[in-house]
Amino acid sequence: MNSKVILIASGRAPGRERFAEFAGALTSIASEDKLTLKGYLLVDGPGCVNHAIHVEGENVDIERFANGITMNLQPGKWSFTNDTVPAGFTDDREAK
Repeated sequence: MNSKVILIASGRAPGRERFAEFAGALTSIASEDKLTLKGYLLVDGPGCVNHAIHVEGENVDIERFANGITMNLQPGKWSFTNDTVPAGFTDDREAK
């Protein structure tokens, strides 16, 4: 079992009113991909929104999950990161 943090830089993000629904959908998709979602952090980035997702599972399943989520958040790009993500679901974007 591997533990990885996926960082997706994207031009798309759920509105604040739909954040919990989006986090629930991520949990469901992760479960379908045989992964455990440990944490999800949404933060503003430089000209984008950063989705940091901490998952546990097999590497091939983690990469498939990252590719699938990124395709749904196009335009976007993903990579693994050594950053930490708090447990649970956190929307840390600045209020606009």
